[in-house]
Amino acid sequence: MTGRQNITFHCKNLHASRNSHQSMKKFVKVLTSDDMEIHTHKHHPKNKLTVLEDGCSQMDGQWHKTVFQYSSSSIERLPIQDVAVFFDKEQMTKDNKANKDLEFAIELGPVCFS
Repeated sequence: MTGRQNITFHCKNLHASRNSHQSMKKFVKVLTSDDMEIHTHKHHPKNKLTVLEDGCSQMDGQWHKTVFQYSSSSIERLPIQDVAVFFDKEQMTKDNKANKDLEFAIELGPVCFS
């Protein structure tokens, strides 16, 4: 049996998976029900977030979204219990006009088993 859950990161001037230069970095990390930390950057292939849609690399003052999916055959890891968001220098630089208007929302989808 496999379980999966989507995490949608709605963003305004924040990165979620890739920065403006398209470099993948750890911007979002989740905590599973059995206390394992999972993210997209440099993690074991079986224990990482998969990026289904990546729209949060733009810093243009508009709302975008990135959709992550976590799948596991260890169903005790689901549902996701916490989400952490990290900021990088590009998002926090005083010279960057976008940093005045940083917003995000997180939407956890249902856990699906197959």
